[in-house]
Amino acid sequence: MAYLLYNLIGFKAHFLKTNYLLALSLIIGLSSFAQRSSEESNSLASITQELSKWDNVRGPWLAKSIEALSNNERIPERTFPENFTPHQMMRMVPADSRSRLLDIYRKNKSSDRVLIQLHNIVNSVGCETVRGRSYGDPHLVSYDGARYSFQTVGEFVLTKSDDSQMEVQTRQKPQKQDFSLNTAVAMNVSGDRVCIYASDYPDSDYSTPVRVNGQALRMTRRTYFLKNGGTIRKDNNKYTVHWPTGESVNTEVRRSGNMDFLNVGVSIIPCSRLGYYGLMGNANGSEFDDYTSFDVTHRIPNNPFGDQGYVSKERQASLARQFAEEYRITQFNSLFDYRPGTSTETYTDPSFPRVFHDMNDLNQRTISRSRKNCEQQGISSRDMQGCIYDNAYLSIEPTSEPLFIEPTDDVELRPVGKPMVNDNQGTRPFIAKPVLDRKDAELKKESSNKPQPETIKPIENNKLYYPINGREEVKEVPVVKPVSRPPAPKPRPVILKPSPRPVVPSPRPKPVPKQSKLTKGRG
Repeated sequence: MAYLLYNLIGFKAHFLKTNYLLALSLIIGLSSFAQRSSEESNSLASITQELSKWDNVRGPWLAKSIEALSNNERIPERTFPENFTPHQMMRMVPADSRSRLLDIYRKNKSSDRVLIQLHNIVNSVGCETVRGRSYGDPHLVSYDGARYSFQTVGEFVLTKSDDSQMEVQTRQKPQKQDFSLNTAVAMNVSGDRVCIYASDYPDSDYSTPVRVNGQALRMTRRTYFLKNGGTIRKDNNKYTVHWPTGESVNTEVRRSGNMDFLNVGVSIIPCSRLGYYGLMGNANGSEFDDYTSFDVTHRIPNNPFGDQGYVSKERQASLARQFAEEYRITQFNSLFDYRPGTSTETYTDPSFPRVFHDMNDLNQRTISRSRKNCEQQGISSRDMQGCIYDNAYLSIEPTSEPLFIEPTDDVELRPVGKPMVNDNQGTRPFIAKPVLDRKDAELKKESSNKPQPETIKPIENNKLYYPINGREEVKEVPVVKPVSRPPAPKPRPVILKPSPRPVVPSPRPKPVPKQSKLTKGRG
């Protein structure tokens, strides 16, 4: 009994001690949280005050947007006419104001998330951007300038930041037996999932290639605002996605044979992130360490297309077998949308390609003809080999390196008297009907590629909408004023006269039959 009482007293003492420690740690945690919240509130107030001196409408919106980005929350509605992201708006802030914002960061330097986000955005404005590309069948250009051909089939990480707020994935599909093309691209835009499909649509809606967080999006305006601060800009068959922190991806829908594909360009700001990895390398300024899975003998030179025969093909095989597996995605980390019954495995073929081709497999006449086509389209010497390769093997029309246009260039901000709501004006993503039968989906895709009548939609705002291959091409039409004509004369009234009484003809007498010669003279 004494032993039982001793254990009971010991358990009670241990229970009280444990509860005391838990309560103490909770109090300390709440105290530190309150202190951190107070520091963040003071920092936000200083940032808002400084930005309000610059602009009393745009400044408070930018300060609230920085706070929202630091907490992974939704960006407030824009209260000005410009369709800018937070990074683009920070570019419009004068240099002396940005310098004072950095002083606020230095004076209160701590683990304050708002200050860290402010420091990253202000620094990124003055940082030089670097660019990479995945184009053609496809050829890849890393951020550091390394170039190689990546003939594989599947879904891959094209690039990803260490904080996972910026990621781009591509889907490569077979074209003929030994070549592949980019048919879709998926992105994580600071928490918003954006996908653009040139083919293999995930649902039954073929009127738009854009999906936002799994829902189809028909853009009625040139710019669509994402809830976490990014934007999507449309220009005919080109779509540009801007991150709120300065990165961007532009896509262009092209065609090879009976297959639509995408050329993808990526622009990043290395000083705004901890680092990058993926098929486009690490953006550290050295092209020789972009492929960490290879040793010295497998490093890819600037121009692998000039290698002779077996050596070039061996390097392509290494890229397709080893390098591809390093960045091949799984269903767990995929950003794509899928039809019912499909997954990333549906689009994966590790054995592709069975045969590797290079420039040495082409005859000189074909090379000369393709080179002439590329030169006529102004292809640079850096992209010449890739252009000849695509044009000779797949008859892909030459395309120049895409232009990354900064929306803030040549923009002058006008004073805004009072806040004005600038939102998506009723444009919202919608859930498209799923495709249950894959064969039915292919038939619908084929029917959408057939030439359509030119005037499907009526004229709206002096523009004609031409549906071509599931996309709308806009053409301006002149305004034709109706010709004024004099009114037509009124018709004269018709007077009906009574009809005369009908005249009945008298019956005619029957004719007397003539006598024949045989009966003539008889009585």
